[in-house]
Amino acid sequence: MRDLKLPEERHPEKAHRPDQAQPKKPDWIRVRAPNSEGYKQTRDILKEKELVTVCEEAACPNVGECWSARATRP
Repeated sequence: MRDLKLPEERHPEKAHRPDQAQPKKPDWIRVRAPNSEGYKQTRDILKEKELVTVCEEAACPNVGECWSARATRP
């Protein structure tokens, strides 16, 4: 897992900017952490290839659903 507090781990455009305070997400948008085999395989491939996705940067609540179907876009 990337440590976004380290500049070299962040997106180049965000690496040297201070973090913006993020408001708490409402209860209705919260989802359980993904744990399917397809999700884990996709995550491992992305980590191995050192790729970052829009899904990760945006903290997309649907990442588990998409990655389980192996529908990622680096």
